[in-house]
Amino acid sequence: MTASLLIETFDVDYVANPNPSGETSNDEFWSVREQILEATQKHGTVAPEDDAENPQFYLVDSQYNDDLYQLMELYDASALTVEWISDICEVLSRNRGWAVALSVGHFSILIFANRLLVPLDKYHDLSSLAAVLNSTGEQLSWNSE
Repeated sequence: MTASLLIETFDVDYVANPNPSGETSNDEFWSVREQILEATQKHGTVAPEDDAENPQFYLVDSQYNDDLYQLMELYDASALTVEWISDICEVLSRNRGWAVALSVGHFSILIFANRLLVPLDKYHDLSSLAAVLNSTGEQLSWNSE
């Protein structure tokens, strides 16, 4: 799946991902969240569900609006792998329109079923997914020092 993943940049503060129907049901939100949680737990610990002192991810457990985003925070750069991205893209491909907004320190990357959006001011090497992930890990480490 990740072989065909497009990598694009954005240069705005917020990228909307609205639900075309106008409303996102609570059931739909929780169904997608559960799938994202299951896929992520194969690769590391996820707060608030996992009772871990230092989780690798945090998957927000509240629906703030009708945008089709699952909000997640990355705490451990080593958990950000091609395999994890692939599993997340697989989940998103089954849930049309949904994305994961992955907070990496002071910015986010947006993961869709077929593309990865990264902030223009943070990424200069978009030659491969591995280059983007490596840069993300470096920036997370730099932000947490």
